Amino acid sequence: MKALLFTGGENPDLKKASGFFRGYSFIAAADSGLSTVEDLGLSPDLVIGDMDSLPGEIILDGYPGSEIIRLDTAKDSSDTEAALRLLKERGFREIVLVGGGGGRMDHLFAIERLFAGNCRPSLWIAGESVTVYLSSPEAESLEAGGLEPGDTVSVFPLGKGPHRIKAANLRWQLDIPWDEGAYSLSNWAEAENVCFSGVSGAFMCVFPLKESLSVRIFPEPGNL
Repeated sequence: MKALLFTGGENPDLKKASGFFRGYSFIAAADSGLSTVEDLGLSPDLVIGDMDSLPGEIILDGYPGSEIIRLDTAKDSSDTEAALRLLKERGFREIVLVGGGGGRMDHLFAIERLFAGNCRPSLWIAGESVTVYLSSPEAESLEAGGLEPGDTVSVFPLGKGPHRIKAANLRWQLDIPWDEGAYSLSNWAEAENVCFSGVSGAFMCVFPLKESLSVRIFPEPGNL
């Protein structure tokens, strides 16, 4: 099952991101992510959060068929994390997180940290980028298509090592000391398709958001 989770913060260009919205069976909004859902003309199945970022809780009255979960404002976690945790508990294997860029720096770091834990999205679309989770053996390989030579691609290690990843069609190869704090920032695509194979450890792979971009992870969860 695939869920779309909209959160607050800076939204991506929704036209560019719309290709990743196909095939979902559930729409969730974390707090002010509801505004983005409304902008798309969609109706959420779930709204969760402390609702402190909404223009007014009266907005929730417009969704009588939606499940509304109100969280306490006094909590040591984000509405986004609570939403991800709930969706995971309900069996959603693919979760596309939309939004969360810009805004508070601590919230941005919090989303990055989610990728290192068990409560993570499959894919995160924020600002001008698409971030994809890749691990071995959970997901052995990733193919990003629709790129142009010179497009920037960045790779960051996650969690405990050892870390090792192979890539094709990148300007600089990824045989670097990941476990000493290394990362690959603003690498270059040299072809329309860039492929990664996870050998050990987990990684965040960051691509430019564009209408032509497609992402496939092997083995399934599927074609994002």
